[in-house]
Amino acid sequence: MSTAMLVVAIAMGVAGFALDPAAHHVSIGDDFHVGLRGQGLDSRLVFFNDAAYGPYRGSIVSVSGSVGGGLDPEPARVSSFGDAWGVSYRSFQWPGATLWTLTVSLWIPIGVLAVLPAVRWGRSACRAR
Repeated sequence: MSTAMLVVAIAMGVAGFALDPAAHHVSIGDDFHVGLRGQGLDSRLVFFNDAAYGPYRGSIVSVSGSVGGGLDPEPARVSSFGDAWGVSYRSFQWPGATLWTLTVSLWIPIGVLAVLPAVRWGRSACRAR
């Protein structure tokens, strides 16, 4: 079972480089979406809340200024952590609106799932001696 899950995780990692999570995602309700994104030598599971905007990619999401100038009157309240150990989170909150994105590196499940078959293979190799 862990070998099958490892193969699925690797396939997801490869697919992440071909898919755009804003266009290709699975929606679980109106404000929870899951996609895949290739990022450097990494593919990531991307969880986000706004399908119209898509996951946050590091762009500018608002510019604060005067109301008459057409800019947002209040700056977004920003919460974030990462990118540490393959996990990052960004949240932007305005009055009446929130935009958040959580990314998790697929190297995490690939690494965890690779350990079990390796241990099993090592044990069977020791028994064969």
